Amino acid sequence: MNCGNRIASVAFVVLCAALSSLNAQNSTTLDRVVAIVGDEPILLSDVQPTMQQMATADPALAELEPQEVFKNTDLYRRALDMQIDNKLLYVKAIEDSVQVGADEITAMIDEQINRLKMRLGSEARIEQAFGVSIAEIKRNYRDVVKEQLMVQRLMQQKFAGMQVSQREIDAFYEEYRDSLPQIPDQVDLYHVVVHVKPPEEKRREAMELALSLRDSIVGGVDFGDIAARHSQDGPSSRKGGELGWIRRGAFIAEFEKAAFALQKGQISQPVETPFGFHIIEQLDKEEDKVKVRHVLLKFAQSTEDKERVVELL
Repeated sequence: MNCGNRIASVAFVVLCAALSSLNAQNSTTLDRVVAIVGDEPILLSDVQPTMQQMATADPALAELEPQEVFKNTDLYRRALDMQIDNKLLYVKAIEDSVQVGADEITAMIDEQINRLKMRLGSEARIEQAFGVSIAEIKRNYRDVVKEQLMVQRLMQQKFAGMQVSQREIDAFYEEYRDSLPQIPDQVDLYHVVVHVKPPEEKRREAMELALSLRDSIVGGVDFGDIAARHSQDGPSSRKGGELGWIRRGAFIAEFEKAAFALQKGQISQPVETPFGFHIIEQLDKEEDKVKVRHVLLKFAQSTEDKERVVELL
């Protein structure tokens, strides 16, 4: 496996574990700082996904529920040590002015989302499984992916020319064999994905509703009220449709193009993406990011639409 693929695989596992951990936590659980490296805090919510990842790789722990995993003190200590090691490398990367581009971060996140899509079948299934939109996943994990890429770039700079002999590998294995995780079974496979497309009538109904809601907003109805009542993007609808600041490359192309083209306070015409129709308002704008809110109207998919795709497959 080449270095780029190895980074992507690790990042994908971390993202899955982080999302699964977040989804499983009790809503009353409060996050807290468990360690500080330099000026960089390590949160409990950083350690728990690593615990979940380590448990998944250990046959003795793989079947445990997330809450049982999180109570394992030995696993917690090992996961915290791993987080501290990673954070030390990240702090060193900052000191050495290691740089990664926004396009690299976006490409890595897109690859992770595509792997999740292959695993679950569609973006809608990802959103359903983890309770957040694809846009929110991309936005929330940019910093995580940036840190991973910076650490990997530092390691490439420091150790690219290092040679390790077979004798050293064997000695390392003998010393640490009891603490090395078991490698789970893997499969190589092909798949065919066919997306469920709504009939033209349903698409037209969604478009007409989007136009009607936009007219209401332009006519003076509060955007936040419309979003709360009609938007089908659950996480943002509870905040009046607000998505906060988004950088270039963080959102799907059609949405991003429309958002950056608007002026402050301007309301877009309905924007069609694979998710449905969006009504977007730009709240503020800087050189490489915009602050927006939106209303999302998803395309209705009937049981018959899904059955047709199942028949085709």
